[in-house]
Amino acid sequence: FTVTVNASPAAPTITGNTSVCAGATGVTYSTGTYSSYNWTVTNGTITAGQGTNTITVTWSNTPGTGNVAVAITDANGCSANNNINVTINALPTPSISGSNTVNINTDLVLTSTNAYNAYQWTASGSPTITNGTSQSATFNWSNAGSYVVTLTVTDANGCSNSTTHNVTVTGICQDVAITTQPQNQTACVGAS
Repeated sequence: FTVTVNASPAAPTITGNTSVCAGATGVTYSTGTYSSYNWTVTNGTITAGQGTNTITVTWSNTPGTGNVAVAITDANGCSANNNINVTINALPTPSISGSNTVNINTDLVLTSTNAYNAYQWTASGSPTITNGTSQSATFNWSNAGSYVVTLTVTDANGCSNSTTHNVTVTGICQDVAITTQPQNQTACVGAS
């Protein structure tokens, strides 16, 4: 009888991101076409695709190193495996410096205390925002109230995170002339 000795398949190539952000979801990893696949992930969770040539992974919220491994079997029943290391990058931790109070129609400058690759400033209360994509932004509210400023930053690894800053906007108090009693009262412009 004849015995056929099949060559072992080459180690399967794994394609996918080798640098991710902590807590990243929907990250895919793929390999070639084989008869069967068994994936394992360290410091992450396979959320879809086990047993196929493409998996979807959610990475740990803890920075560090992860690993994606696959064991395959080809059409001849021969096996091979491979793995890649994945760097899990910490999220940035932005903070905001600046006053928590300002008068209406008065500029308030708030600053990201650390430098990042990108900034996005937003705020409740529909203020005018100047330099809303810079490290420092200027806000001006036309109505008194309590508002929240949100800063979202992106670092050199492409990881993003947000922080908030509470702002109280007060009316401007001034003497006003009142023709009926009592006279010489004080009113706050913009106060409700």
